Amino acid sequence: MGTLLAGLTLVVQALFSPLEGLHPLLSLLPLSALAGLFMAWTVHRTVDHAAASQLKRRLIAHLYEFRLFAEEPRLIWRAQKGLLAASAGYAATMVRPGLILAVPFILLLPQLDAFYGRRPLPVGQPALLVLQSKGPLNRADPDPVLESPAGLMVESPPLRLLARSQIVWRIRPAQELSGVLRIVFPTAAFQKTIQAGPGPRYVSSKRVSSTLGLLQYPGEKSFDSNLLDWIEIRYPPAYIELGPFSAHWQVWFWLIAIAVYLVSRRKVIADS
Repeated sequence: MGTLLAGLTLVVQALFSPLEGLHPLLSLLPLSALAGLFMAWTVHRTVDHAAASQLKRRLIAHLYEFRLFAEEPRLIWRAQKGLLAASAGYAATMVRPGLILAVPFILLLPQLDAFYGRRPLPVGQPALLVLQSKGPLNRADPDPVLESPAGLMVESPPLRLLARSQIVWRIRPAQELSGVLRIVFPTAAFQKTIQAGPGPRYVSSKRVSSTLGLLQYPGEKSFDSNLLDWIEIRYPPAYIELGPFSAHWQVWFWLIAIAVYLVSRRKVIADS
């Protein structure tokens, strides 16, 4: 799994590299449209359309019963049971395409979030570097040493948050940069990529120690350690603006994808 995710990350980073600095919607719009087409194709190929159409007709019939038998409690109760049964059956027809669609979306959405969901650190503004320990911290232990790339200022010594088992530094980029931080303990050393400057740009906010964590934070390889659980740089969130509208990238993504899905489904139904 780790190898698969690492390979996917390299492919995504290579594809997004030419898009750095462009307006995010220029690339997000076609990606969202492709996602909508893929959803429509998957549903068309995997749903039992005869069963779904029959269940849909039952749903409409039971809804009509509410109006026709508004003063007949026994018939209304029967219509309610029929409506629930038809709704459950219709939802069941969508289980197979839902499971099929879940796999690529679980893999790709975190990758898209690394490009569209976070901004590189703004030059001249402070940020936090956080280490999450796997065990409780001890004040008597020697402090780790933070080695920073050129252009990055380390503005504080390591601060131990004992209640959270975290070690925190305050950092500030003095110029646009793309580099690697190195955190050195007496018995181990860790690396973490860092980005500062204009966006959009592929940003890895957190490096994790578990393969499962890579599903959510796939930007860097996982590390094997009994010291740390994860290393995080607190990047600011990114929002996509279009005229007076500003929203998180997933709002734009799903609006476009669902619109394309509905139009495609309508065309498929009209042609069949």
